[in-house]
Amino acid sequence: MHQLMGDLEAAKGNDGKAIEEYRAAIALKPSLPNLHYSLGHLLWKDLKVPEARVELETELALNPRHAGALNDLGNTYLLEHQPNKALPYLERALAADSANSDIHRDLGTAYSELGDYRKAEEHFTIAVSSDRDGSVHYKLARVTKPWARRKRLRGNSHSPLH
Repeated sequence: MHQLMGDLEAAKGNDGKAIEEYRAAIALKPSLPNLHYSLGHLLWKDLKVPEARVELETELALNPRHAGALNDLGNTYLLEHQPNKALPYLERALAADSANSDIHRDLGTAYSELGDYRKAEEHFTIAVSSDRDGSVHYKLARVTKPWARRKRLRGNSHSPLH
């Protein structure tokens, strides 16, 4: 009952009440699938990163291939500009749900922050088809410029790189 109430409150955008309901449901049945993810997702959304990580990691202990938990956990590290820590979670999320454009967007962000513009471009190119606010187009343009510039320089025999 608490899980259902949590889902209803989350759907209405009442995160505080949903969090209370999910915690009550966990107290009654902590091994219920998806429950820790639901709580962790809301905590992450509210930027309660340490608490969110605990719940997301608990969900992954129950279901190691939970794409949502893997993606959210990776995003907690992206928020802190730790793409090297985010990458393993995001790659596992992609293995669990390869068609998810949000995961491709987040992988593109991680690779971009690591300076691997070629891989960032690959993932942003996939994610751009479901870009709703132009942010992926912007990120794609930003990684394409350095990548294209390096390609041009490598092809220029007068370049200081040769």
